[in-house]
Amino acid sequence: MWKAAQTTSVPATSVATTCYSLRPLSDGHTVLFYTADGASKIRGGTIHLTWNVDAGRLEWFEQTTDDVGSTAALVFSTSYVDGLISVIATSSAAFSVVMSVVAMEKQDK
Repeated sequence: MWKAAQTTSVPATSVATTCYSLRPLSDGHTVLFYTADGASKIRGGTIHLTWNVDAGRLEWFEQTTDDVGSTAALVFSTSYVDGLISVIATSSAAFSVVMSVVAMEKQDK
């Protein structure tokens, strides 16, 4: 199931928090748009995900705006485990992260 948008609270504990996940059935690519708001700190950006189901391989790229305040404490990563792709955030400061799917492509085999 693809969700249009998802809001996640990322605590100031440096604990990994899943902000978005999907279980693809075939190879593909998606672009997620996000905003991260932490009191007087905010940034926006995109995360591109490209995956190959048969190989269990995931490639990703993040592009961000300049910070308003410092958002350096917020770091994204990804995982692809047991067919589930997740975008994960860790932070030493609290943030509210909103992610939404902007574009999705499916590659036919």
